[in-house]
Amino acid sequence: MADIDVLRPRIFQFNDSITKSLPILGEDDIDDLTAVLKSLAKGRHPRQASIAKVLNAYNITQATEKRAWAYFHSITAIPTADADVPRPVIELDHQILNDLKKPWHSIHFSTEHGDEAGGSASYRFICFIHKHFIRRGSGRQRPLYTISIWDRELEEMAWHDTYSHERAARQRDVHRFWEIVRMPRCPFVELRREFLGKIRWRMNYRACEKIEAAIRGVIPPQDTLYAIMSIGLYYMTQGSVNRRVDIVPDNIEFFGGTARELLPQMFVRLLWLYLRAPKEGSESEWDAEMVNLNDDEDAKDYVRQLRIADKLGWMKVYVRKELEAHMEEQKGRWLRRVKWLFSALRI
Repeated sequence: MADIDVLRPRIFQFNDSITKSLPILGEDDIDDLTAVLKSLAKGRHPRQASIAKVLNAYNITQATEKRAWAYFHSITAIPTADADVPRPVIELDHQILNDLKKPWHSIHFSTEHGDEAGGSASYRFICFIHKHFIRRGSGRQRPLYTISIWDRELEEMAWHDTYSHERAARQRDVHRFWEIVRMPRCPFVELRREFLGKIRWRMNYRACEKIEAAIRGVIPPQDTLYAIMSIGLYYMTQGSVNRRVDIVPDNIEFFGGTARELLPQMFVRLLWLYLRAPKEGSESEWDAEMVNLNDDEDAKDYVRQLRIADKLGWMKVYVRKELEAHMEEQKGRWLRRVKWLFSALRI
């Protein structure tokens, strides 16, 4: 019998006696989900410490029969290539390390062949969000984000940098980082020289400079967090069907995450997860059929705090469309009974 833990996206805790498909949300989980949902609703940058958690949570909402999940390590600060700093260390979650020991079957294989006896791996992508610092103009240094993603389908790592200024310096910094970082028990970095030859430098992004040319101004470097989240979401939604998922669209919608299938879809899926999953400490009160949600004042108050700002017209439109589409899916049909949902979100 397959180990049940590796049949579920990592990070959250499960209790089979309550439900086999949903995690038990603890206080920290809810805090992270809420922080990101509020930020998306208000048009603010999401709290950095919550990003990896919610991207990992997205796996739960996207899980398919053929597992091609993504694991996101917590955001890592990247020193400059010539900095005199201690050797960096990344310790991957032990269940991710166990999954890396399992054979990866190509997405071209059938589900029956690929998951036979539960012996194949579940995680296609191992993702590392990087934080750099850059000074533009006379202002102080500001954070800028890039991402490295190890793809087990291709046996390659793609590094994505969507910001058009000083890329060469960041490329040197990231190359040096992967050259010296210590990652205990991680198989894909063991042959270091061979691994470094498998890094693909995805820097041919022009959306940022096109926007700057149009507005005749500077895009704040921290806005790259939206782009990096978009890339992570794109990998997850395409990972089961697209072999060359590392070729990411280069357009304004991806740079800002404004495409319907990016941040709006993430907002809907995380909201669904919050409303649907049992809460730690209140497991006995969990309603599997969600029949009492229309009378749940706490749930109504929670959703009201996520009202989307009027300035985010695109977000209002796409969240409504995505909610309506989600209601047509098997796992989202119960949302049709929540009569107050659209008015609470004011969409």
